[in-house]
Amino acid sequence: MVEGLAVDWISNNIYWADSLYDWIMIGSMYTNPGYKIVVRDGLTGPSGVAVHPEKGWSFIRNSFIRHATFI
Repeated sequence: MVEGLAVDWISNNIYWADSLYDWIMIGSMYTNPGYKIVVRDGLTGPSGVAVHPEKGWSFIRNSFIRHATFI
């Protein structure tokens, strides 16, 4: 179940947090090669994702907020 969504307007990617499968996914806004898992390990019910494309930062809300580097 998708619970969080973030848009990277610089690279035109969409990130989403899926609490059913416990992963963070990425997909392109304009091309259709599909999507891929970018974070899977250490997640339990992720419910949010945020990105700061200009700095290359990304954040995940799990049981706690952590900084990740998947941009």
